[in-house]
Amino acid sequence: MNKLVKKVSKTDLYKEFLKSLNGILDLTNRELELLATFIDLDINTPKLPNISKNVISAENRKYIKRTLGITPDNLSRYIAKFKS
Repeated sequence: MNKLVKKVSKTDLYKEFLKSLNGILDLTNRELELLATFIDLDINTPKLPNISKNVISAENRKYIKRTLGITPDNLSRYIAKFKS
């Protein structure tokens, strides 16, 4: 069996992983970028006792809108698509 090995920087790891699964997920580039950001937020947010670890909280939505340049309406549409 052949193996394909690709070196990826730590900052691009989640995006590259999702790209490798995109044949199954069937997402657009923008959706891949957003989902990779959600995964990054989830992994890098520490779990505090008695506090919910909500990746789509108001603070995280503001961060995503600012960094990715997504409008609030489009962000809501993407999140609804991910849920379904």
